[in-house]
Amino acid sequence: MFPERSVFIEPNLVTVMKLSSLFSSVRRWRHYRDTVQELSRLSDRELDDIGISRSEISRIARRSLVADL
Repeated sequence: MFPERSVFIEPNLVTVMKLSSLFSSVRRWRHYRDTVQELSRLSDRELDDIGISRSEISRIARRSLVADL
């Protein structure tokens, strides 16, 4: 009675670009989170040895995202 429909719908370019942007955002967020976690595990002495303070961790993690572009 009804014509058969294909189960697979071919994605259009806009959908692919949106998914690509979403995956890129997730990768960047994970990189930021991993950087913050790694730096947060260091002691204050270790952070001082590399020239940063604990209050700078999130700023440095954000800056690392720009450097990776």
